Formats: sequence, structure tokens, C-alpha cells
Amino acid sequence: MKLFTEYVLPQFKNANKITIIKEDAFEYARKHICPGKYDYVFTDLWHDVSDGIDLYLKMKQYEKQSPQTVFSYWIEKSILCYL
Repeated sequence: MKLFTEYVLPQFKNANKITIIKEDAFEYARKHICPGKYDYVFTDLWHDVSDGIDLYLKMKQYEKQSPQTVFSYWIEKSILCYL
């Protein structure tokens, strides 16, 4: 995370508006995802091809709680080929 905060985050136009949350994605979503709270959510929950699709589909259920939020996932396109 230190590398991201030092080198990647400063490259974003609105870096001051970005909040990085390092927590279990499902636990956080269960407690905090609600309509209108976030503009964009990027979730890194992929471990490998054996669990990626299951975790992706599980998190997709939380998207329904916040339909105005844009969600994206680490390596999403590569795991979608398994559907």
C-alpha cells in the first residue's frame, strides 16, 4: 500500500478525494455500502482462478445496494471468461 500511496495515488487528478480502505471486502460491503455513499468502488478480491469467479459473483450482490456507484474489480475481464 505504501508504494501505491507514494507513486500511483499522486498521479490521480483528484487524489485528495480518494479513500483507500484496506479491509475484508465483504465485511466492509456488508457494513458500509449504501446508496449514494460512493461514486466508484474498486475491489481487489481475486486470489487465483479457483476462487476468482465465486468471489466476483458474491461481491456483485452488494452492487445492488448502491446502484448509482460504479464498481470494478481487479482482473475482472480474465475471470469472466470462466462464466
